[in-house]
Amino acid sequence: MSLFYNAYFPVSFGLAGRCTCNQLNRVEEMPRSKKNRGALVKNRNAYLLIASNIFFLVLFLIAPFVWVLVLSFQKGSILGPKTFVGLTNYLDLFRNKLLLKSILNTLKYTVTVIPSVFVVGIIVALLLNRIKKLRNFFRTMLFIPLLSSIVVAAIIWKEKKLY
Repeated sequence: MSLFYNAYFPVSFGLAGRCTCNQLNRVEEMPRSKKNRGALVKNRNAYLLIASNIFFLVLFLIAPFVWVLVLSFQKGSILGPKTFVGLTNYLDLFRNKLLLKSILNTLKYTVTVIPSVFVVGIIVALLLNRIKKLRNFFRTMLFIPLLSSIVVAAIIWKEKKLY
């Protein structure tokens, strides 16, 4: 039985579920059994249930990211032939003076708009919460825009008999 101490992490990151941790942060490898060997078969249904999520994650998030990364090292039109140019596109980007200006504009917008919207929202919520008589009316009036798109979609589905 192998033994080691994990001084930096309170939880062990190894041995693929075959270890136990006690209060001294000591990790002991457990002997393999038929129960541990069948973990993949036992969890097959769970893997099948998340397979579609993983497929769409790869299809719509990871694959486009990798494709854009590959395209960033090439030059050419979208449908035409492309040539590999290496880091030239990135060097041109960082030499462009508009990049710094656009980054500064984005930072200014972020620093001013996000806190102001947060503060104004909190102030309006606190003021509306003080009103005793018409509290439910104001809550309803603030909540109606959230529901309107759902109601419109339901009416369209009902009228078109798309269900």
